[in-house]
Amino acid sequence: MQRRKNNLPEVSPNATASNNMDTSSNNLNPTTQPGTRARRSGTYFLLLLVIVIVASYTSLTATTLENSNPRMKADEMEKIQQSIDQPFMPTSTRTSDNNNNNNNNKSEDRSENGNGSADEAGDDDGDDEESGDEEGDDESNGDDEESGDEEGDDEGDDEDDDDDEGDNKSENEVVKEDKSKDKDNSVAESPQTQQPIKIPPKEPTENNSKSADEDVDRSSGEPIPLTVPEEECVSFDHGDTSPTQNVTSIFNCGTVYKNCEWYFPGKFFHPCGIGKEFIPKINEMKELYNSKSLWLNGPPIVIPWASIDPPKMRKNAQFISTGWNKHNISMTHVHKTGGTSLVMAFSNVQGMGARGTRLTVYMPGKLPRAPTNAKQLKQKAAMSRDRDGGAKRSPYQSKSNIYGPGFQRASKFLDGAVKYRKRDEWGPTDHTLLAVVRDPADRFISAIGQATGAFGSSGNGVAKDLVTECVDGKETSKESLRCFIDLVKTNSTWTEVHFTPMAMEISFATIYKDIPVAVFPFQMVPSLMLELGSNPNMKKKDGHQKGYRKSDILTNMSMDDYDDDMMKSLCEIYKMDAVFFHHLGMENSCDPHLDYPTI
Repeated sequence: MQRRKNNLPEVSPNATASNNMDTSSNNLNPTTQPGTRARRSGTYFLLLLVIVIVASYTSLTATTLENSNPRMKADEMEKIQQSIDQPFMPTSTRTSDNNNNNNNNKSEDRSENGNGSADEAGDDDGDDEESGDEEGDDESNGDDEESGDEEGDDEGDDEDDDDDEGDNKSENEVVKEDKSKDKDNSVAESPQTQQPIKIPPKEPTENNSKSADEDVDRSSGEPIPLTVPEEECVSFDHGDTSPTQNVTSIFNCGTVYKNCEWYFPGKFFHPCGIGKEFIPKINEMKELYNSKSLWLNGPPIVIPWASIDPPKMRKNAQFISTGWNKHNISMTHVHKTGGTSLVMAFSNVQGMGARGTRLTVYMPGKLPRAPTNAKQLKQKAAMSRDRDGGAKRSPYQSKSNIYGPGFQRASKFLDGAVKYRKRDEWGPTDHTLLAVVRDPADRFISAIGQATGAFGSSGNGVAKDLVTECVDGKETSKESLRCFIDLVKTNSTWTEVHFTPMAMEISFATIYKDIPVAVFPFQMVPSLMLELGSNPNMKKKDGHQKGYRKSDILTNMSMDDYDDDMMKSLCEIYKMDAVFFHHLGMENSCDPHLDYPTI
């Protein structure tokens, strides 16, 4: 049986849909054929449905993308809101504001925790720190050790320029200084009106602290008068240097054991004091500070503090064999007197149960210096121009921070400095402030080794010049030492921070206050290390270790290189320190060469 053929006409495979109807045997008009309208309506409906589906998918995709990046809309809204409500501020400045506010908040938190009791007498500036690092001061055998491995590194010594650390501090300082270009630190332009708008400062800075807080104490920057009425000097009190009775402690100065002596820097540099002839040098230091020119490229000036309460201390501390002693102590760091080991000990004892912190009295500025690697070159290029094409501060340059929040906290903390007391007599903010000093001639050799670019000081700005002038071409250590004596005598002790007389460093770090300082001789550093639970033989830096200093001539330099004429010249330079030692009853190398004033 044959299959019945379909009545529909055969269609060529190449024929189009429109031709199908025209080539059929019936050749019917579409308008007259039944079902045509229904098919056309169905086609339109399907087409419309496709359009709706595509539109819905597109909308859903956009919504999904937006939801997957919620910051997209938030960022746009924030930009719009900023353009309406706020004047223009560079991104780097806004970032710095946030960072500074966070740092200040952290510092204030520590401050609140640091003033409530004898165990909480400290405040932390947090600038700390920063910065500065380590330097190298000679320890007990004339070895180089310096305070500062952590401040910026942590402690606040000179390594801040050596390792890109501020380079660690300086980047924050740079941004902060960009924000402070105008003297009043408060004018910016709106992108809409281009009219100056006052921006009230949120926190005091080095330039606006006076306007932001009228209680800021700047009296320490005023010069000390050279003379006072004679009757005032007749009954002048040079300070009570007697020990506290019935108290056994290494910090109870003035005893027959001669562990330490009480010193009052505010009385020493008084018109009636033993050091009155050196008041012009103190006033010069104040002028340099007020002009933000003091010790540029130098380390921060810091005060570490620790409160040791025996019941809270680690029982099996390695170097504590007879038990902990109760102390509430702080330290003003004198450069080149074993400071690194002691500052590290202050930090380490906190890990054994003590409470403690570190305050920054002064953060010196940095002079611009050439980039030394690809990273620094890239940073310099990125920061070389501001948004208007004007010159911008170098990323390696910052101004000194003076009378800032850290300074004010340190000043308040120093008001609690007292002579060592009996266990039940300590006040809630009392602490004993110590300092270590060293024979001026021995310290000068250590200062030479540091200032010429030892670890931590290669970025001080003068190291290469000092080496060129007094090391290169010299055949012996004695010849080099004579050159350095002549150089400092000609150019003054301001040549580099480590040449600063010790008495001046103590006065600056104590903000010229009339407070007692427990002054220890250099030989007592190991004993102080033990009191803080640290290895008494630890030396952070050893100036006589081969390779530490820049030349064998410097490594081999010693007290034996002085002849009589060289020692006389050195004692003229450091007469202030020699008088200071004599006032404390401490012998020093200048005793045979100077006549001392009397009370």
